[in-house]
Amino acid sequence: MDKKTFIGFIFNESIPKSEELVNQLKSLLSNDYCIWTSPGDQINIKSTVLSDTKIVVTAGGDGTILKASRICSRYGIPILGINLGRVGFMTELRPEEASQQIFTYLNRNSIKFDSRLMLQCEIFDNSKSKPIQIIDALNDVVISRGSDPKLLDIKTKIDSADMHSYRADGLIISSPTGTTGYSLAAGGPIIAPDSQVMLLQPLAAHMNFSKSLVIAEKSILEISLISKQPASLIIDGIKETDFSNNHLIRITKSPNTTVFLRKDSMNNFYATLTNKLLS
Repeated sequence: MDKKTFIGFIFNESIPKSEELVNQLKSLLSNDYCIWTSPGDQINIKSTVLSDTKIVVTAGGDGTILKASRICSRYGIPILGINLGRVGFMTELRPEEASQQIFTYLNRNSIKFDSRLMLQCEIFDNSKSKPIQIIDALNDVVISRGSDPKLLDIKTKIDSADMHSYRADGLIISSPTGTTGYSLAAGGPIIAPDSQVMLLQPLAAHMNFSKSLVIAEKSILEISLISKQPASLIIDGIKETDFSNNHLIRITKSPNTTVFLRKDSMNNFYATLTNKLLS
């Protein structure tokens, strides 16, 4: 093997067995590959190393994958997820399978690429024409009132057309992958992960339109606050910033995708759905 090729490992520090598993896999691979490792909360890898990384293996749950996806999507690095978390919708292997199976994925023997749509969230200050921040999301973008007891008044536009103004605890904008997460708990539908759409789901809407809205992948969703109190902008479970009525959020389909390595392109999604959610 080419020793200039890197294999990356991202693990969940709060799960003791995750680092232990990474060390076991490192010992199997270190003769053939350069190895880098990182806790999910502190990913800081040089771009030159990422450019030469063949795959990233995550040891944790779906949360660890969400953190890994932020860098992997930018560099086109496929992810192999090992589930040490709870649900594991996005993971591929159980820990006990990893040592025997990892070479199958590295050699790409009958392995499929499972490409997932991501959302691009652009944050604008009303005084500026260019976004002050651009963040991709694999799961969801959430606007939440947080601990403030007052409901938010939120204005939405789709493709420049004025849509509904929500009076609610917040909004969730999900990718298909994200519809088994927060939006599902808020009463939203489950969308097959290989679909090319976005989902708009209000959070506890008060006395008005409270239904989910499926949005075409080519559409542009714009969100602004009418309320004076600030909200929290949370992307893939991480609070990014406060969101006020001086800001505009624009959400579109990201040019980047997150790619998973699979033996089965759907990763037995419907079996997992039955086992984890419907049983």
